[in-house]
Amino acid sequence: MPPASSSPWDPIPHRLFNSQVSSMSIDTRCREQQSAADRMFMDFKYTKPGSKDQIRALMTLSFLVSMWSDFLEKEKNRMDSVLALEGLASGH
Repeated sequence: MPPASSSPWDPIPHRLFNSQVSSMSIDTRCREQQSAADRMFMDFKYTKPGSKDQIRALMTLSFLVSMWSDFLEKEKNRMDSVLALEGLASGH
């Protein structure tokens, strides 16, 4: 197992902070987060309860869940706008 990092946020790929993330499809977003999810699982399952690795894994999970919340909210707003424009175009 690789040595523990000094920061709890180190295992989260910096590309996940990119502003381009909001334009990703759900499939692309899942593939983008797969390596972080795999590491989080391994850190949580195979380390001592309460260890720094387990705490980092839980922080990563919390961060990824919050990213999905932001993504889905933006996607809902985008779809509402599309539906409104389609309604205007069809004369309804």
